[in-house]
Amino acid sequence: MLTSPFMVPSAMDVVPELSPEYLPAPLWPQAIANFRSGQTPALIGVDEIPMGIYRNLARHLDDGVDITTRLDDLRQVKDTAALDLHRFGASICDEVFAALPEVIKTGRRGRESQRILKNLARQHGAECCCTWLTLRPQADHPRYWPEETENAAETGDQMLFGVALTVDRNWAHGLRMGHIGPAFDAVAQLHEQVAVALNLGMDALRPGRSVAEAVHAIASSLTSLTGAANGRPTRSFRAGHGLGLT
Repeated sequence: MLTSPFMVPSAMDVVPELSPEYLPAPLWPQAIANFRSGQTPALIGVDEIPMGIYRNLARHLDDGVDITTRLDDLRQVKDTAALDLHRFGASICDEVFAALPEVIKTGRRGRESQRILKNLARQHGAECCCTWLTLRPQADHPRYWPEETENAAETGDQMLFGVALTVDRNWAHGLRMGHIGPAFDAVAQLHEQVAVALNLGMDALRPGRSVAEAVHAIASSLTSLTGAANGRPTRSFRAGHGLGLT
């Protein structure tokens, strides 16, 4: 296992019997060659290696068998402790979302609201919390950085808010969209249509059925959307994102 020295203390907390060997990166290729002794390696996480480091390792790994997808399959199976952590993380997201209307309606700049909500997540037990907040007449896409989030909420604005946090190294994630002040009838209609699509997708998520079935159920429903204010064709990516998959 090749890892950054910054990760070693955390790894030792989880697996105290580890016996790390500290080697400068230029010595890694020879160490790998010595360790392999002609055997074919199984590779996990190659896509996460920075390119500069991978260039030095590639000739010692190019005959390896990538088994990352097998590990991904195992990660989908959660024990009770893991499920409890995910539920706890989701409950922190809920606390942040519950506080959102009060935080953004006071005329604060978006980045100030983000700071309050991040701190709230930490107070409820999150290790770290990242957010995005878009407050504009059309909430076109996520906005993360201070220079993007200068705007304060104004009546008539659309709001897009996302939170991603960790609890004991497990991710929790959620999104909320809304309208500042009374919403147009077309927005309410769109909300109802999206709720129908979501419920169809949830109904399709059952043991033994593929993620593709849930994605298809949602996509088929959304292709018939009508009456959206400033509507445009829908688009989708990372279809398994809600299940912790890409």
